[in-house]
Amino acid sequence: MYSRTDQLKPGELTDLRSALVNNVTFASYVVKLGLHKFLCSQLNPNLDKAIMMFVEHQEQRDHEIIEDVLYLIDEEDCHIAEYVEVPKVLSDIFESLMGAIYLDSGGDLSAVWAVVYRVMHREIEAFSTRIPQQPVRVLYERIHACTSFGTAKVVECGTPRVMVPVTFTKNGRPHTAHGFGGNKFQAKRAAAKLALKILDS
Repeated sequence: MYSRTDQLKPGELTDLRSALVNNVTFASYVVKLGLHKFLCSQLNPNLDKAIMMFVEHQEQRDHEIIEDVLYLIDEEDCHIAEYVEVPKVLSDIFESLMGAIYLDSGGDLSAVWAVVYRVMHREIEAFSTRIPQQPVRVLYERIHACTSFGTAKVVECGTPRVMVPVTFTKNGRPHTAHGFGGNKFQAKRAAAKLALKILDS
């Protein structure tokens, strides 16, 4: 990334790396390439269910690679975003594949890069041009939005989830969005993403 985008500032390079190298991005490539079909996970029905939910989510969105995977409920009086669980085992497949190429090529990083670039070139080019930014930070930078995150709470929705509310103003009117996730970090990001979506609509 550094050799191809040497005009970027250090903070921008950090955001670019964060957008390209993470659990969601790598898992999305595994699903797009169909590699998840070769994972033997029949002994864990919960893992199978989580994988299939993520596969269906990606197929419905034509395998779009985005940093956060969310289900949105955005109605007049109901603004909810839920962070979709992305099984880490999927991103582990991608990392293992790159490790295998490295070992099989005798430690040839150019061989690894040739495969990585072939898989990731669209996102590398697109994200380098317009770097995805952390939604919580972007929301705080909206000075007229008067953003305030509420206290995280554990709620029971079949399985325990963390809920984080965020209040903000748009056109002088207060709004509240709720983010859900497996942890406070995910829930806060989900809430911020939905708040930004509402502010930009």
